[in-house]
Formats: sequence, structure tokens, C-alpha cells
Amino acid sequence: MQAVSLLQDDVPVLRFAGLTAALLISAYFASGCASHLGVVAPASPAGSSKPSPSLVSAASGPKVAGPAKTETAAEMAGQLMSSEDLARLAALSKRRASAVEPFDYRIGPEDVLEISVPDLGDSRGAAAPTGTRVDTASPVASAPSAAGDRGVRVSHHGTIELPLLGEIRAEGLTERELSDEIERRLVSRGILRKPEVGVVVTEFRGRAVTIIGSVTKPGTYPLSKPGATLVDMILVAGGPTESAGRVVHFTPAEDAITTGRAEPQTGAAPTRAHPIRIDLEVLLRSGPTDPDLNPPARPGDLVRVAEEGNVQVEGWVDKPGTFPATSTTTLTGVLAAAGPQFAADLGGVTVRRTLAPGEQRTYTVDVTDIVAGGTPDLPLTDGDVVTVPVHAGKVVPFSLYQVGKQVINVGVGGMVPLF
Repeated sequence: MQAVSLLQDDVPVLRFAGLTAALLISAYFASGCASHLGVVAPASPAGSSKPSPSLVSAASGPKVAGPAKTETAAEMAGQLMSSEDLARLAALSKRRASAVEPFDYRIGPEDVLEISVPDLGDSRGAAAPTGTRVDTASPVASAPSAAGDRGVRVSHHGTIELPLLGEIRAEGLTERELSDEIERRLVSRGILRKPEVGVVVTEFRGRAVTIIGSVTKPGTYPLSKPGATLVDMILVAGGPTESAGRVVHFTPAEDAITTGRAEPQTGAAPTRAHPIRIDLEVLLRSGPTDPDLNPPARPGDLVRVAEEGNVQVEGWVDKPGTFPATSTTTLTGVLAAAGPQFAADLGGVTVRRTLAPGEQRTYTVDVTDIVAGGTPDLPLTDGDVVTVPVHAGKVVPFSLYQVGKQVINVGVGGMVPLF
């Protein structure tokens, strides 16, 4: 009974001693935890390309933080593009670059033309004195079309219909070539001896590139600039929006055209090839030294800039789950938002990525080397899975820290948590 009484009297002393020991243990490991993580890291959003303070402190030690190395477009291309997409894009770029692309705009279906024949006379087609000008409502210039008073619209078959001259193929011709053809017919039919025909495209509808998705002004844009590339057309559409994803889905005109004929062996209808998956940043960074990454645009091309997606973060982080992935999202930005724990091994973070059906890649990244400026940050895209592993040498200290934190909470009645 006396021993029990002594123990009861010493309970406050034992509790104080345990509390003091727990405080010392927790303070020691909490200081290491805080310096390693920065836990919250509110100043570094998931889409930021700048390393967070917590990640920079994780790289402290023998390494000194410095400016990160900049990758070229060619070096970046293999990170988000499959080997098949790279090969298709390179072949397409070479094929288009070697083709002779005329400087002048080529008329296409649904274009609207203004055709003037100053020397044409009355409605019977009699020749008028040279210099006599008639308006565009003359028998040659006017024709039933959906364009109304705006001019002559090229049909979806690529032809125009002119009184006295009949049907004329306009698709694929320049303004000068079409005017030469009209003049030739006027002379061959005895309508005019030396006609002067003017042709101007007033609305570009047929020979155009369609830009959709996360761009400022999605729509169909005429391909009137010689040598225009995919990047040029994306910029014509206002460029990517802030919420754009990292991937561009590109369907070349050659792949989009279907003949409607059945396959001779199976009888099945022809199918379109799947779009080429292109890294948006690769496109925007490509220059004269990267001709295979930014092919010339062609009428009928379809370009879709993907919307923002999500990446999954799992493992030893404070906030596992999904995070938005835009065109600027990087590994360090996402980790800053997720908050690596003290026991996390930032030298062995893995990123799993699906580039194409049947083609998956796994990257093992030393994040501490990224924040020290040794290697470029890794861009992330929709569908990526980031796994933060545990550092074997930090499991026991981290566990003691967690236990110490609980002891402190219990020792003071659970009212004063350490964090």
C-alpha cells in the first residue's frame, strides 16, 4: 500500500518527465522536418516552374542552388511524345518541306471571289470599246451563288459557274491563273479580243487550317501566308490560353482526307489515322534548327490544343491526390503543392506516364538535383502518376517524431498540438 501511495504521489513528476523527454525528441525531429519540408509551401502553386522554398532547402548541403539548365526543343521532345509520334512528325515535316509550295494563295472550295471584266459589254456578250468598264453584275461576273451580292462562291466541288462561259474549275488555282483561264475562254468563244479580267479572293473559306481547343480565338483560319507553320497558325488563333494543357493533337490534312472507297480486302470503310501527339512547349520553342518538330501547315490541317488535365500524387506527401496540370506544370511545382514529408526520399521520385497505347515510361527523378540547378525540371502532363518513396534512414526518426507529438498532445490534455 505504501508503494502504491508513493507511485500515486509521483504521477505528476513522471508525467512532467515524460512530457519533457517528448518535447526534446519532438523539437529535435521537428526542426529537421520543418527545414526539410517547409510543409505548406503556399508560395509555389502546382503550375509554377520555380522550385519551392521547401524543395530548395531539401537540396541544401554539398550542393549549391543555381540556375537550372535549359533544354532545347529536341531534348524535350522525347519526354511527352511517343517514338511513333516523333517518327510521323519528322516524316511529315520532311515531306512537306520538300514539296514545292507556291507563294500565291490557292483558291479552295467555299471561297468567295470578286470577278471583274472591264471590257465586257452588254448582256448579249458583245464586245465593248476598250476602257469601257462594267460593274461586277455583268453576265460573266455574276452567277447564282450563296454569296449573294458579295461575289461568286466556289462550290464544294471546287468550281464556279459563269454565264456565257459555263463551269470553270477554280480550286487549286491562284487569282492570276483563274483570270488567265477566264480570259482564254473569252477569246476562244469570240466574246472579247483582248480581255482584262480581275480576280480577287474576298473570303477565304476553303484553304484553311482549323485551330480548336484551349486557344484564345478558336476557329478556321485561311492559309494565306507562305511558309506558315503549325506554330504560326496557333499564334494566329491568339495562342494557348492559361488553362491549356501540355499536349497538341495534330491531324494532318493527308490523314483527314478519306476517299469513301471501301478497302479491297475487307470491304470496310477507310478510317482516319489517329492524331499526332505533340508537346506544346516543344512547338513553341522550336526554331530553324528543329524543322522536324514544327512542320509547314497545309489546308485541311486540324490542330487541337488540349485543355488542362490532372496528375496524381501518391506516397510520402502530406496531401496525396490529384492536382491540375497545365502547359507549365512541373514536378517541383506539384510536389510543393503536395508537401513531401520528412521521411520522403526526394532523390528517387518516380513519374509514370502513358505516351501512347502500349507505350509507357517511368522516370526516376532526383528532385534535389533539380532545385540545385543540376538538371532541368520535369514537365508533367495529364494522366501522369507521381510517387514519392520513403527514405529508409528516416523512417525511425520520423516515427519517433510522430510518437513524441502524440505524447505531447496527450500530456497536456490534447489541447496543444505541436503544429
